[in-house]
Amino acid sequence: MKQPYISKQCGEILHIYDPIYKQNYYYFCCKSHKDYQRIARLKFKIEFKDKTNTDGAFNVFEHGGIEVCFIWTKGRKVELIAHEISHAVSYVLRQKGLPLSDDTEEAYAYLTQFLMNQIIRKAG
Repeated sequence: MKQPYISKQCGEILHIYDPIYKQNYYYFCCKSHKDYQRIARLKFKIEFKDKTNTDGAFNVFEHGGIEVCFIWTKGRKVELIAHEISHAVSYVLRQKGLPLSDDTEEAYAYLTQFLMNQIIRKAG
């Protein structure tokens, strides 16, 4: 059986697939929140409700009948990427029935490490 890819660049978007939790993530590095929304709208036909102007965002949308996580940062500042990834990790693991505790802390750390590695090494 062919193993699914872990990540690949799709134009300006990095698609990351986590085979452990079977979760899709899309990382956007754009100059502004407005650009992020424009690209997501064009590529995924998604309408945003928030109009905030921030330096990063984490959103969850349904796409093709599955829940996908969008991570956006203004530029490639490691601290912004880490911040938004922490939201993604918390959301996904809580959805999988793993609230943060002494017993699940390592799962949070591993998923954070995995996402950081994919974004830092492969984006852009």
